[in-house]
Amino acid sequence: MDHHLFTQPSVSEINQPTALTLRLSDSVSDLLVLSTMSNPLVEFVVSQVNRTQATLIIRIQPFLTFAFEHTQPLIQTPTQRRSVGQGIKLYPSMGVAPRVCIEQLRRRGVD
Repeated sequence: MDHHLFTQPSVSEINQPTALTLRLSDSVSDLLVLSTMSNPLVEFVVSQVNRTQATLIIRIQPFLTFAFEHTQPLIQTPTQRRSVGQGIKLYPSMGVAPRVCIEQLRRRGVD
């Protein structure tokens, strides 16, 4: 389990199409980030689901920041439905050098 890696859980309500953006601060050392690249960046767990909204419990690496931005769905993608208690963990890009992942997180963030 990765409990020791994340910040305290935060609860977020989602009630419309939303994009999550992860960013890495310029003040964070590359060595710190490199040492955690084999671990998940963020974890989401569904705590409530209604017809038009969901409540997520989010835990994130302490050196990252996140923001929700409301957006219009631009592309139809297959959906993977999650029910209460289920979630996902987001890992750094596989097959991409850790240095490149760090640069992407710093420059533009990850959507």
